Amino acid sequence: MSGRANPDVGLFRALKGRGRPHDFMAICPAHRDVRPSLHVTIKDGATLVHCFAGCTQDAVIDALRNRGLWPEQPNARNESRKEAKRQAGEIVAKYDYITADGKLAHQTLRLEPKSFRQRRPAPESGLWIWGLTAGEYMRMGAAKDWLPFRESRFSEFPIERERATFGAANLVLYRLPDVIKVVADGATIFICEGEKDADNIAALGFVATTCAMGAGKWRAEYNESLRGADVALLPHNDEPGRAHAEHVAAELHGVAKRVRLLDIAEYWPCGAGQDISDWLASGGTADKLKALVEALPDWQPSGDKKPNVAPLTAIEFLSLEIPRREIIMSPWLPEKGTVMIYSPRGVGKTLLGLTSAYAIAAGANFLGFQIERPRKILYLDGEMPAQTMQERLARHGSMRASARPR
Repeated sequence: MSGRANPDVGLFRALKGRGRPHDFMAICPAHRDVRPSLHVTIKDGATLVHCFAGCTQDAVIDALRNRGLWPEQPNARNESRKEAKRQAGEIVAKYDYITADGKLAHQTLRLEPKSFRQRRPAPESGLWIWGLTAGEYMRMGAAKDWLPFRESRFSEFPIERERATFGAANLVLYRLPDVIKVVADGATIFICEGEKDADNIAALGFVATTCAMGAGKWRAEYNESLRGADVALLPHNDEPGRAHAEHVAAELHGVAKRVRLLDIAEYWPCGAGQDISDWLASGGTADKLKALVEALPDWQPSGDKKPNVAPLTAIEFLSLEIPRREIIMSPWLPEKGTVMIYSPRGVGKTLLGLTSAYAIAAGANFLGFQIERPRKILYLDGEMPAQTMQERLARHGSMRASARPR
């Protein structure tokens, strides 16, 4: 960052610079510097500052300004910060996702202009990890929240910055304790597309839930919480909403006691993208909703249904909230990724592949690589005799008796 420093004081003399007055090294005023780490260049009346220890340019300039070595520019700085805050959005609602034993697992924030953010409690009390996926995170220093790691941003953080790896969040259904209570009672559980809809349905006296991050984010591990339940799905009136509802219905078919799907557009002239909350605002009531659901047939899978595919413009695609990919085996095997193991013959490629697959299935760390949780593995081998593979797995399993794969 460049600017016009105070010519009456002289940075070179004030900072006891080493070098030439217009190009020198000095002790950085933004951190406890032992060796000169601040490089200052003055050319054509403009001053460029750069701290090689990692202080941001704003931090250096603020420190210089506090010592009277940099002119005040309050209007430009304040307006810039206000604009950044406006673009970031204002939190207008917080949705807590609570575990079966009453602990906060993660939280979804609704912001205006409309957008959503996810976070979870950090190990330190009162702090947050902004993100639900496993991976690297960073923060500006102790007592600060953790943010998804970005190399370009991390280099601008102050010298007190920290970097750490966290596992994936424990994702649960919204209002899970309420869901668990009514499954045994046989009451209908409404699965909505979003926390606002779930809260509005719950306000009518029903039990409602949803999954974090909206349409297309249903996870197989949610199914068990609804085993034996009477479920009614309430999708939004758009293709992503219907596709999501069909997917969830297929996931719960054979798990839940009963699955029904209410397409509100068949009973109310709603516009594209409208939902059950809009129906309620237009005069829908608890009795009307109950009557509509009771008249629905059970959902049945259809083998001839084509997948719901909708084209997206570049602007629509760039506006999607796409979660970060999880790391299956940190740091080299990402989710939805392709990895090739290659070496000369006889080095141990097959052994590495087989034992890696076993470790992933067991959810056990392997050769120093971190594995967050067990996963299902399909292992294909076109060379090794079955007996040899069996012997190798048996030997490997005896060493990991406490971590058997499923």
